[in-house]
This record gives sequence, C-alpha cells and structure tokens, in this order.
Amino acid sequence: PPAPFSPADISLDMTCSYAQGDVVYNCEHISFSELEGLTSCDVDVTFTYVVVNRSGVPVRLSALLDSTFVNLANGEEIAAYTPLTITKGKTIDICDLGGTTIKRKAYALASPVSGGIAATAMDALTIDVPYVPLALTLTGLSCQIDDNSGRECNAYLDSIKYKSQCIVDVKFTFKVMNTAIACVDIQDAEAKIGPHTSTLVPFDDVYSCDMRRICRGEVFDIPARKGVVNICNFSKLMNPWPIEFKVTDTLRRSQLFTSEYTWSTVDIGAPTPVSIPTPVSIPSPPASAPSKGKNKRRLRKY
Repeated sequence: PPAPFSPADISLDMTCSYAQGDVVYNCEHISFSELEGLTSCDVDVTFTYVVVNRSGVPVRLSALLDSTFVNLANGEEIAAYTPLTITKGKTIDICDLGGTTIKRKAYALASPVSGGIAATAMDALTIDVPYVPLALTLTGLSCQIDDNSGRECNAYLDSIKYKSQCIVDVKFTFKVMNTAIACVDIQDAEAKIGPHTSTLVPFDDVYSCDMRRICRGEVFDIPARKGVVNICNFSKLMNPWPIEFKVTDTLRRSQLFTSEYTWSTVDIGAPTPVSIPTPVSIPSPPASAPSKGKNKRRLRKY
C-alpha cells in the first residue's frame, strides 16, 4: 500500500520594527527617548513574518494574511525544518497615532508539496504608541505699554518727566515655540510676574479654541496683562523681577519656564506743571463830560 502522506507543521512569528539611523527599534516597545530623535511624523515601519516548516517534508505556503495587508504569500516552497521570512513595509503617522494601541493579527496556511494535511499558524502583536514628548521653548519675553503704540516699558520709563505719566496700562508678552514634530493643543497658561501672585492667562481674547493648536516651528504670542499700574514704582518693589510661566496642553502635560525682567531705575520727582493763564488787562471806559446849558438835568427831591 502507498505510504501515508506526512502532515504539514508550521509556526508563525510576526514582529514590527523601525529604524533611526543605524539603530533598529522594536515597535512593540516604543519609548519616549526614541521619539525625541524623530525628525518627521512619518515613520517607515517594517513588519516581518517568519514561517518555520517544522515537518520533515517540504511545504508550500498558500496564504499569509495580515489584518491590514492582503495575502502576502506567493506559493513559496519551504524546505523541511527551514524558516521563510517575508517582510512588508508601511509608513505610519506616529503623531496621529500617539496615545493609541494598535493590534495586529497574522494567519499562515501551508500544505505538503506532495499532498497531505495542511497546517495553520497564527500570531498577534500589540503596539502601544506613546505621545510625542512635549517640547516647547520660551523664545521671547517683552513688556509693553498697552496703548497700541508698541512702546517698550523701559523705553517709556526713561522718557517720563512727570509723575502723572507713571500711571499706564502694562502688558507682558511671552513667545512660545513648539520644537516637537507633533502639533500641540494648548489648554491654558499661567504666569507669575515679579512680586505678583500667579494667575491664569486669559486666552479667550486672543485665541479661540480652534486656534490653540501650535505645530512644529510655530510661535504663540501669549499676552499677560497687568492692567493700569504705577510703572514708576515697579523698580522699587523688586529688581529684577523673577518671571515664571507655565504652559499646559490638553493632555494636561505642562512645561515651566523661568526668566526675569530688569526695570530701568528712575526717580521722578517733579510734579506735573500746572499752567496758570496770564492775566488780561481790560481798559477802563472814558469818563463822561458834564452837561451844560439847557440840557443840564436838575435833581428832584422827594
């Protein structure tokens, strides 16, 4: 009688990797340090499928299915006790996938070349994609007189001559740049300026909710108004003023920046001069001449 057919026996191992320079990383264990080195949100990922023929006869791979790709098999023949490696590349947006979990499944089917019972194998992997780290930079800090003139606070202080000019509306402006590859949605900002208490910076009068996204290389000008103050007393309170500025995104991640602002030292001692109008002399009217003759009036006694 003819010898019975040998059944197929295969295994499947699916892995995922991506490279940065000469270093290859496993997709299943992406770390923040790896993401900090990325220069683009588009990452070329390689999925690798290793099908091992564990039987003593050659088998033919008739199917290699992935939950995303179509059939990757092309009728490859695998010798006895031999592995077959198939790779498939894909470009993914690591920024859009931040905070998500990707689950992939693969399925392989192979049959003995000479005929017999087919075998199947499955594998799965889970990719946890972390958020791209927050990377904001404080690129500028300025103080202006808030009257649409654009005058810098110290330049204005140096020009003051009279005490009445000390009462002005002051505005600090913070310039924040996003240096990460991923866009950031700003939730709020908090500023502690000089001796004043820390307060939230109102966004509503500058940026609406759909305008609070700052992408790579973009700069936010965030004003922190102090209101109407006596600017001449600022340098006497504390000089320089320590500055703390904290920005928080919608994921509740925060970055704290520290800086300082040095005031010009001024001593305004002269009061505002009061102009006194010059007196105007009004000429007296000419005296009337006495009447003579018949036109002379008599005083009647009563």
